[in-house]
Amino acid sequence: FLPPFLRRCVRFQMREPDEQFLAAVADMYLGKAAKQQRELIRDFAVKLGRGDNLAVDQLLGMIHLVTGKTPPDPDDFLRVKDILWRDLNR
Repeated sequence: FLPPFLRRCVRFQMREPDEQFLAAVADMYLGKAAKQQRELIRDFAVKLGRGDNLAVDQLLGMIHLVTGKTPPDPDDFLRVKDILWRDLNR
């Protein structure tokens, strides 16, 4: 951004969410479903740690999908995960 614009902005930096933060957010929104999906939360945290540009709602959507009334079968699970967890810059 141009300096005149930046001069009028308050700059704020957030640290990268870790596994515990992601688990707390998932628990708050999805309760019991999140407790069953710790491996997904761990995988998501690893992707963030590698520098992937992801949003927390991508994790919440995946947990909601796989714990719903008709979760995807194992063959579709990885395909769905790749689609939902696509880097936001792609």
